Amino acid sequence: EKMSEVKHLRKVLSAYRLTTDTLIKNFVNNAESQNWYAEQEDSLGELQLQVDLFSPPGQEHHDLTVKVVSASRLNWNTTKMFKPFVEVNLIGPGTSGVKRRFTTGSKTKTYSPLFNESFHLKILKPNEPNDYELQFSVKDWCFVKTDQLVAMSTLTVSWSLIM
Repeated sequence: EKMSEVKHLRKVLSAYRLTTDTLIKNFVNNAESQNWYAEQEDSLGELQLQVDLFSPPGQEHHDLTVKVVSASRLNWNTTKMFKPFVEVNLIGPGTSGVKRRFTTGSKTKTYSPLFNESFHLKILKPNEPNDYELQFSVKDWCFVKTDQLVAMSTLTVSWSLIM
């Protein structure tokens, strides 16, 4: 038992020597599939997206375009007016100096909003697309209080290449 504690402690301490970008890459590359919600009977709704990745020759970045098309059958109980919107976050190494958070406009009184909004992001080379993750959050907009989280999902950017 003492040996396993020592091994665990060495592993934890070795993480302190890694850069933040390396830790983020390790997290994204080792993340388990997070699509188990799609298999659940109590679905929170669906989000229709289009993700395009283009690597311009001679450039120091990959161009990533995320289009939030629509949401449908959002399962959200509220006594107030429902104003859903989608927040898109890029998670990965080297994103501290670039815009990585985008939001759609909110739609009033609908559980199946149509957004048709596109966002353009840049992934710096030599990082690979599989080192990045897109996080999608559907939220209920609130003027006075904090926006309420309705649902959240993630997509590893490399999955957008094969879908």
